[in-house]
Amino acid sequence: MPHKNDKEHIGAIVKARTLALQRNSSSLARRAIQDIGRLTTDPTVGWLAKAQALDSRQDWEGLLAHARQWITARSEDAMAWFCLGVAYELLNQSDKALDAFQQALRLNPEDANARQGMGYAFGKLDQWVKALDAFQQAIRLNPEDANAWYGLGYAYGKLDQ
Repeated sequence: MPHKNDKEHIGAIVKARTLALQRNSSSLARRAIQDIGRLTTDPTVGWLAKAQALDSRQDWEGLLAHARQWITARSEDAMAWFCLGVAYELLNQSDKALDAFQQALRLNPEDANARQGMGYAFGKLDQWVKALDAFQQAIRLNPEDANAWYGLGYAYGKLDQ
């Protein structure tokens, strides 16, 4: 079980990995994924690192297969269900993504990322009122998440049309 500080370090590394990918620096992203694995023995971290590697390669089918394996191994891991939702969303299967995000939320009702994922999935299904609600819930849980604020603004814009 990781210590609180481990989780803080992991969060910082995940953010660094995301920034590296946004700047198209795959070597920095790989390094961040390796660092995550060294920080903790929590099995979720290993599963997450592989999911992030598949994501960075844009291997959505591989991500889907990996998330299914993760759920088979650890069905009570909310992050596994979140990754399954992301994989389905990336494969344009929003109904299945919603089911996976809802399972993640049953396991961890405070998961702002799963709520945000639901917002984007509802948006793809043109269910903007539900998307708006999901983004608002995500923001209540994590008011500093710029992506949730962006999604909220986009949903408001769609409702005004």
